[in-house]
Amino acid sequence: MIYGKTLIGIPYKRSGNNPQQGFDCSGFIQHIFKQSGINLPRTSRAQYQALTKVSQPQIGDLVFFRHGKTIDHVGIYLGNHKMLHAPSSGKQVEITSTQLPYWQKRYAGARRSPHKPPPSTSRKKTKPPSHRRPPSPYAPTTNRANHPPFPSIPS
Repeated sequence: MIYGKTLIGIPYKRSGNNPQQGFDCSGFIQHIFKQSGINLPRTSRAQYQALTKVSQPQIGDLVFFRHGKTIDHVGIYLGNHKMLHAPSSGKQVEITSTQLPYWQKRYAGARRSPHKPPPSTSRKKTKPPSHRRPPSPYAPTTNRANHPPFPSIPS
C-alpha cells in the first residue's frame, strides 16, 4: 500500500479520519481504501463484520485485533509479519511486527475486501518512458567475464 506508507508519521487522533487532523486505526483504513474508490464502514468492528474472512493474510488484507471479545483494532497486512496501522494516543501511523507478543495474543483474524486494492495502488508515481538510445555494443559492461567490453579482434 504505497499511499498508506506516505502517511507514516501522521499523529493518532481518536475519531480521526484524514491526514490533516490525524487518524484512529479504522479511520486510517477507511481513508486509504477510499483513495482507491472502495467504501468501508467507519469502525474496526463494522469493518471486521463486513469483509470476507481469510485463513492467511496476504499483502493488502486487513488484520484485526481484539480486547476481550470486542474487535478494537485494525491494520493493513504488508507481508513478512508486518502491518501498517494507526496505533494509539500519543503515537503516529507506523509499521510494526505482528509477531510482537502484544499483537499475537490479541489477533482476531484477517479479512479481505472483495475489491481489495492491489499493493501498489493509489498515488503511485510512475516514471515517464525513457527516450534514451540503447547502449552501444562497444560500451563497457559490468560483467567483463561473460561480455568483453569490445568486439574480438582477429589476430
